[in-house]
Order: sequence, then C-alpha cells, then structure tokens
Amino acid sequence: MKKILYIISKQLDQDFNQLISSSVSPEYSVSVILIQNGVRLNPTWAFPSFVLKDDIQLNEQSALYSKIQYSDMVHMIFEADTIISL
Repeated sequence: MKKILYIISKQLDQDFNQLISSSVSPEYSVSVILIQNGVRLNPTWAFPSFVLKDDIQLNEQSALYSKIQYSDMVHMIFEADTIISL
C-alpha cells in the first residue's frame, strides 16, 4: 500500500478538499499534518489528521486532530512514499 502524506501550512479553498478526497483509495494510505496557518483548517476527512503541537494557539480548534511533535512529523515524512506540501 502506497503511503501519501499531505503537509498543509496555509488556509486552502474548497478545491483542496476535492483534491484530498480524490486520493482516497484502497491502494493508498493517506494522512495529513497541519502546520503553521494550516492548523486553522476544519476538515472532516475520513483518514488520520494530525496537527503540529507547537503551532497550536489557545484559541484555535484542535480537538479534531491528534497532536504530534516535530520528531513525529520527521518520522512520518521518512515513512511516506509520497509527500505533498501545500
């Protein structure tokens, strides 16, 4: 199974949701890490979504995501077959 990792660092429009949703397939394992301004996104994807703990502000919604450290992000990058940074 091919592992795809999206790293999102900014606010994105509705077309982005279609892009991510189109990569969902039994052939792929998809994950998303939200960093910087991307932590403000509020998606409802059916695959694992993570947020970089150091980028979370007190007033931002982060309950929907698993919080990870930089070391976790580096580990996920090296495990992925494909990385898409937006």
